[in-house]
Amino acid sequence: QVGLQTGAFIELPLPTEIKIGLWGTVPQVQAAKEKLRSWYSNSTKSALKEYWAKVYAAPSDRLRRVQERDHIRKAYLQRLRQDPRESDDFPVIGFFLWPIAEFTPDAVLGSNSEALDPIRTENECYIKFDRGRSLFKILSHSQTHIEGALAQIRVTISEIVTRHLVPTKLYLLEPPRLPDLVKMEVAFSHSNTLSFRETEIHGKDVARVIPLLEGAVVGQTERNHWEIFQPSLDASNEHCIRRALIEVLTNMRFYRGLIKIRAHFGIMSFETYKRPTEKNHSLQDFTSMIKNSQTVGELLKDLGNEERGAALISRCCENNELLYPIDATAFGLEDTAPDYTVSFELETRDKIGSVRLDLDFVEANTGNYVSMSHAWYKLENTAIPRNGTADVSRGRSPLDVNMIDLFGKAWQIAITTSNVVDPTKVTHSMEDFAKNVRLTKSTQGASTEYPSVDFKYNDIIVKCWVERTSFKYFLHGCRYILEITRLRRFRKDATAQKIKAAVSWEASVYDPDWDAVLGGQRGLKIGHAGNWSPHLKTFFPTPPGVPALDITDGFEDFLSKVKAVSRFVADFRAEVE
Repeated sequence: QVGLQTGAFIELPLPTEIKIGLWGTVPQVQAAKEKLRSWYSNSTKSALKEYWAKVYAAPSDRLRRVQERDHIRKAYLQRLRQDPRESDDFPVIGFFLWPIAEFTPDAVLGSNSEALDPIRTENECYIKFDRGRSLFKILSHSQTHIEGALAQIRVTISEIVTRHLVPTKLYLLEPPRLPDLVKMEVAFSHSNTLSFRETEIHGKDVARVIPLLEGAVVGQTERNHWEIFQPSLDASNEHCIRRALIEVLTNMRFYRGLIKIRAHFGIMSFETYKRPTEKNHSLQDFTSMIKNSQTVGELLKDLGNEERGAALISRCCENNELLYPIDATAFGLEDTAPDYTVSFELETRDKIGSVRLDLDFVEANTGNYVSMSHAWYKLENTAIPRNGTADVSRGRSPLDVNMIDLFGKAWQIAITTSNVVDPTKVTHSMEDFAKNVRLTKSTQGASTEYPSVDFKYNDIIVKCWVERTSFKYFLHGCRYILEITRLRRFRKDATAQKIKAAVSWEASVYDPDWDAVLGGQRGLKIGHAGNWSPHLKTFFPTPPGVPALDITDGFEDFLSKVKAVSRFVADFRAEVE
C-alpha cells in the first residue's frame, strides 16, 4: 500500500535482515519513509512483536533459499538498470540503431526499457538508450554477451514490427465448374434468415449481402472461353494463398503468444463492396472487385441452430467415406466423445484490464467434469468490432484468406494470435475465479443434454462467456481433423441487467501438429524466436505414399481435403435449408 500511494519501489527484507530497500525519486522515497515511520509509531510494541514472530516462523529453508535468490536477482537487475559507475571500463561496446520514427522505446519497452530486463540479466550487460542518436548502447566486459544482446534486441524489434503489421486479408474466387457454369453474372442476395441468425447470436443486425451466380444462361462459346481461363485462375489462387501463408508464418516466428491455424467453413457475406454499374456484376468484374482494398467481407460460420447441429453430427457419423474415429478404441464414428472448453471475457480492477480466460474440461469416469488446464490472454481491443461480432474467443488475425464459391458456400484459412498474460501479473482474484469455474450437466431432461458452466462472481467483472462442445473426427488418409463445435454464447443485454444466450454450430479443419509446433511460442522469452522453419513443408508435409522431395509439400493435398469438407458442409446446408 505504501508503494502504491507514494510511487516508490519497496523491497521487503529477507528473514535475516532488518533493512527495507527503497527506490524512486527523492520525493517518492521521502514520502515512503514518512508513511513507514507513521505506521511504526502507530503500532504497539506487542503487536509488532507478534507480527514479526509470524513472519520469521513462516519460511522454510527451501523457501528462504528461493527468497534469497530472488533478492539477489532483483538487486542485480536494479544495478543493471542504473548507469554504470564512472570507474567501470568496458572494452566492448555495442550499438543498435532504433527506428524511433516508427516506435518510441518508451511506448513499446517501458519508460526505463524494462521489457529488456531479461536480455540484461541473460547477457550480463547494461542497456541504455541514447535519445540524441536514437540508438541503444550495450555495455559489457564480454564480446560474447554484447553479440548475444544485440541479436536479442534485433529479435525484439522484429516482434514489435510483427505485432504492428497490417493484417493480410484476401478474397479469392473459386471458379465455377462445368457443367454447373450456365450463368456468367454475379448478384448480391439479401437474406432475412441470415440477418435474423446474426442478430440472435451477436445481438446486432448488420446489413450483409451474399454473392450468387445469376443472369441469363450463357452459350457454349462463352462456356468454352471460361473453361480455358479456369486453370489459370486456380493456379493464381493457390499461388496467392501460398505466398500469403509463407509471409505471415515467417513473421510469426517472432510472435510470443498463442498462435492458431484453422480452416473454417460457411457463407461469404459482404458489408462494403462496389455496386455494379448495371443490374449485376460480370464474373470478371466481380473477380476484380473483391481484390479492391476497400472491399470488406466476413465468413459467416454459423451452420444453424440446435436442431441442425444435431442433424450435422448424425450426418458425420454416417459419412465413413470422409471420416474415421479419432479414438482408436471407438467402434464407430457415433462413439466420438466430445471435448469441452469455456472462454470468459473478464475485466479486472487493476492495470491488467480486459483478459480472456480459457478452460479445458474432460469428462471423468464418474460423470463429473474436471478442469485440466486454463490460460490467460490479454485482450488489446475489447470493443465490439464493426461487424457486430461479440465473440469472446476472437483474437487478432494476421492472415485471413477467403475462398468464395458462387453457389452459396465458402471456406477460409485463418491465422489468429492472442497475447499471453505474464504469469507474474496473474492476481489472486484471477486465479480464484478460475478455480471456481465448474462444468455440470443437469439431472433434468434428456441424457444427451450438454453441460453448462457454473462460476462464482468476485471482484472481477464478467462481460460474456462461451461454452464449446467439440466433436472431432480424422479425415481419411491424413492427419487433418474435422472439428464440429457447438457454441453457446452468453452476453448481457443493452441494460446489462439480463443474460442472453444463443446456440450456433461451426466447422473447422486443422492438423494437431500445427498446435504442437506453434505451442512453443507461448513460452518464449523476450529476444528469442521460434525454432521452426516457416516453409510450408513444416505445416503441410507430403501425404503418405508420395516421395518426400525437397521441392514438394503437401499443401495441394491439404486444399483438396478442405474442398471436400466444404462440399460436405454445403450439401448438408442444402438439405436442411
